[in-house]
Amino acid sequence: MRRHFILLVYARDVAVPGPARLGLVVSKRVGNAVQRNRTKRVIREAFRQSSELWPADFDFLVIARSSLAELGSGAVLSEFRALKPALGRPLAQAAKDREIRQSRLAVSS
Repeated sequence: MRRHFILLVYARDVAVPGPARLGLVVSKRVGNAVQRNRTKRVIREAFRQSSELWPADFDFLVIARSSLAELGSGAVLSEFRALKPALGRPLAQAAKDREIRQSRLAVSS
C-alpha cells in the first residue's frame, strides 16, 4: 500500500500465459470524469514505462486514491519504481496462492 494507490497482485494460472496485465479502479472520490480519465491514462503510461518491474503471468490491480489525481506521469513512474524492493513479497504470496488454487482444483477433479 502506497500513499497514492493500493497495489494488489494476482498470479494467473499457468494455462493462461502472457505478459503482465493492469487493472484500474478509479472511483468518483478521485474527481470528475475528466480527472478520473486523466488519472487512468497516467497510470497506464507509467505501467508501460516500467515494464521491467512487472513479471509475466501476473495481474496487477491499482486502486487509485484521491491524491493520485494531482500527480503527473513522472511522479507515478517514480512511485512504481520505488515499489521494486517491496514487490517481492506480494509476488511470492500470489504465486503461493496460485499453487493452492491449482492443488484444490486437482483434488476436486
